[in-house]
Amino acid sequence: MNKNVEFEKLIRDFNSGFKAGSQTKLASELKVSVQAISSWINRKTLPSSENISKMSKIFKKKEEELQKIFSSTVSDTEQKLIEENKFLKERIKFLEEQVMFYKEKCAKLEKIFRN
Repeated sequence: MNKNVEFEKLIRDFNSGFKAGSQTKLASELKVSVQAISSWINRKTLPSSENISKMSKIFKKKEEELQKIFSSTVSDTEQKLIEENKFLKERIKFLEEQVMFYKEKCAKLEKIFRN
C-alpha cells in the first residue's frame, strides 16, 4: 500500500523537518492516537472533517487543500477492493469448476458401484 507522502511531508515540516516524534506531536495537538495518524499516512482510514479543520490551522493550509491530499485515499482503497473482488471471483469460479468435476466423478463412481 502506498503512503500518503504529501501528508507525511506536512507532518515532518510541522516538526521542523524532523521525522522522529512528528506523529506523536501531531497526535497530541489533535488529541488522537499515534495509530490514527499512522492510519492516515498509510491510507487505511480518513481523518474526520473536524480533524481536517484542526489540521488546516496547524499546517496553515486551506481545508480544501487537505481534503485533496486525502481524496486519493478513497480511490486507493477502492482500487484495492476491486482487485480483491476480482481475485475472489476468479477463486470462486475455479472452486465451482472443481466442485463440478468431482460431482461428475462421483456420479460415474455411483454408476459403477450400482452395476
